[in-house]
Amino acid sequence: MTGVDPERIYADRGYRGHNYEGEASVMLSGHKRGLSPQMKRELKRRSAIEATIGHMKTDGRLDRNFLKGQTGDAINALLVAAGHNMRLILNALAFWLAWIMSVTEKTVKIVKTDTSRLMIRYQTSMA
Repeated sequence: MTGVDPERIYADRGYRGHNYEGEASVMLSGHKRGLSPQMKRELKRRSAIEATIGHMKTDGRLDRNFLKGQTGDAINALLVAAGHNMRLILNALAFWLAWIMSVTEKTVKIVKTDTSRLMIRYQTSMA
């Protein structure tokens, strides 16, 4: 995709026995012995990314791709990433709006629903 071959490939333990034959070395998670500090940082980064991918799979409906071919796969991944970013932006805006409402002397109640959406309910305070 980018034309740059990776030096190291980080995978989970399910990738054991992969028979990969290439220039890159395959690093399995769970192995800490004999790793350089850079490799340890890269493994931690992989662990952080796994949680984000898990949220995109559940919240972004990444479980099934209805688009055809490699182009469809790329489009689906981009749309899921855009949807994930939009959810992050909307959550930040919701909290910002709640802060503005609280500063302007309105009672604000933020309710997190079961569908991971934020609802803001506010009332003007009766003085």
